Amino acid sequence: RGLGDVYKRQIHNINDLYLKLGKKVCFYRKSKGLTQEQLAENIGKSRSFISALESPDIICKVKLNTLFDIADELEIPPHYLLEDD
Repeated sequence: RGLGDVYKRQIHNINDLYLKLGKKVCFYRKSKGLTQEQLAENIGKSRSFISALESPDIICKVKLNTLFDIADELEIPPHYLLEDD
């Protein structure tokens, strides 16, 4: 196995983390009774950003400050969005 294989595995793992992050945002958003529109407005993003983030088919990269904004709005510690189940 060459470095290309290692790189591909790392990218795959990172992409899995983004997908899991989106699922968790969706879970906590719904638990809090917020729509995608409400969450988006409260953190200064578009509804389409939240929709893409929560989509199981889209890799949506999130800046760290946005992750903290989402966690603050959902009233959870940021690490809840990153932990492995």
